[in-house]
Amino acid sequence: MAQDAPPKAKVRAKLQPESGIIAGQPVYLVVDVLSNTWFASAPDFPEISVPGAVVLPPEEMGTNFSEQGEGGNWAGQEKRYVIFPMTAGEFEVPAVAVSAQPADPSGKTSPAVVLTTPPLRFTAELPQQAREAGLRSILSAQSLSVTEKWSRQDWKSLKLGDAVDRHIVFEVTGSIAMAIPPVSFEGPEGVSVYPGQPEVADHVERGSYSGKRTETASYVFGREGPVSIPPITVYWWDLNAHTLHKVVLPGFETTILPNPDLDPSQLRKFAEQQAPAAETAKRSIDPKQIAYIVILLLVLAVSWRFLRPYVQAIVARRKATEARRADAEAVWFSKFESAAQGGDAAKTRAAIYAWLDRWGRYKPAATLLAFGEEAGDPQLREELASLQSSKPPALADLRFRAIAARKTLMAGRDGASRPVLPPLNP
Repeated sequence: MAQDAPPKAKVRAKLQPESGIIAGQPVYLVVDVLSNTWFASAPDFPEISVPGAVVLPPEEMGTNFSEQGEGGNWAGQEKRYVIFPMTAGEFEVPAVAVSAQPADPSGKTSPAVVLTTPPLRFTAELPQQAREAGLRSILSAQSLSVTEKWSRQDWKSLKLGDAVDRHIVFEVTGSIAMAIPPVSFEGPEGVSVYPGQPEVADHVERGSYSGKRTETASYVFGREGPVSIPPITVYWWDLNAHTLHKVVLPGFETTILPNPDLDPSQLRKFAEQQAPAAETAKRSIDPKQIAYIVILLLVLAVSWRFLRPYVQAIVARRKATEARRADAEAVWFSKFESAAQGGDAAKTRAAIYAWLDRWGRYKPAATLLAFGEEAGDPQLREELASLQSSKPPALADLRFRAIAARKTLMAGRDGASRPVLPPLNP
């Protein structure tokens, strides 16, 4: 009767840390999906959003584990979302609906199930030093470096119509570039300020986060006389030292000189660049063009009504095909090869487990021992065993031996499943 029982699955979630959270610091949402058999396919973890926070997608490769409880053994996969609360306040993490397909040991096709975590809540606070400084939000990080560069330094020779570019680079560890607050560039009356588009780049390595944000602006001097470009002040909270730091990027003071060679049109063009785009569009479209556009939109709307089901069917088939290709055994084996070439033993171990899970050859759970035993290569077994020890193997040799073993096994029994344990009732 126990063998005839359908497979079970469950999900759980927790926050790390649960309390004492500082605004801007990373909060991890840990989601575990478990089955009392194994998973016929990789569980699908969706992306989520938390109002007032930046949420990173779950890690591509989760952590496989096993545990005992509720009358038997459970196999599970764990993934982590990273949440950066941008301000102080209460935050609600929505329920996470994970799609999973626990495998039926009898060989029957088991249906996919949707497992939903309960919503969770946490509170982020501003440090007392930040509150005393009158701040409403704060960048929290392990370190922050700020560099500033001007396109010219000869302030005393600036003339009417001249422009100066300001270039600021923020580099942060223990946080991401999106958590770095944008710079507010300001200028006095008679000085036009044109901020550029910020450039952000993030880097993740073994669960550690870092980011780089680049801000630029151009100051155009449209009047003669004394001017003062204000400094820029940046506050950030040191998660290691529990201290508020203040970084001041100095501005400058000078006197803008007359420019007898200036063409007045050079000043007017900056004002024209600030004109609303709507006004430009309004001047460039006449009533006949508007009528043509309306007719074209009506034709497209009618056509879409009839073509929509066909387009949706084509898109659905293409998405399904792409999903099958992305989850193919060969794709996951290539990820293992890339990890081995990179020389990181931890990533290589996670990648080979992920490949064995997608291959589905070993049940109820894929193990390095089962792969090494079936391959029949003593050197491969030794390297797989050392992959789980403190002394990692030669990853290049492991890669080539795994390639050879895979080729041999697929040629002999392509796609066949090899049980790790003997039948319960021989």
